[in-house]
Amino acid sequence: MEGVKGGEGECPQTLETRAPEVWKGLGAWPSSDVWSVGVTLVHWLMSKAIFGSRGKIIKDHTDAWCMAKLMRLRGRFDMTEDMDGYKEWRLATALEAMDFKDPKTGEMRPYIVSGTLEEELESLPHEFCSRECIEFILYLLELDDKKRPTAIEALRHPFIKSTVTWQQQNLN
Repeated sequence: MEGVKGGEGECPQTLETRAPEVWKGLGAWPSSDVWSVGVTLVHWLMSKAIFGSRGKIIKDHTDAWCMAKLMRLRGRFDMTEDMDGYKEWRLATALEAMDFKDPKTGEMRPYIVSGTLEEELESLPHEFCSRECIEFILYLLELDDKKRPTAIEALRHPFIKSTVTWQQQNLN
């Protein structure tokens, strides 16, 4: 069985919602859709896109920038030389780890300025994004697509169950 792949120069997922396995050129799978739901939820909670090309400060190399942000937020994923996008991935690993000299201030600063995804979500008000919500999002955004939950497993997560129970109680 093979994942869904785009045509020449196309990809089945947007830069913002692209799962690690899609970046590797392995195609999109149902687990890739679970990843996309997690990213969409993050962007909704944060009221901005924190994955993708937002904040890009380098010329060209948009794929590398997006991969570097994903790595900063969720951790590094590996690629091999024979995979599509390997050169961009190598640049992404450098961007994620390196600093540059800001031409305006002369100070060293990181290319990718965000913290981890958990740190970014923890900066939100607790009543808006609870610990359980953060754990649910991290569950959806598992880097390893083989360990990522299916849609059914995601719906069985305690955060979803507690939300449904709370809504049912308030309707009665």
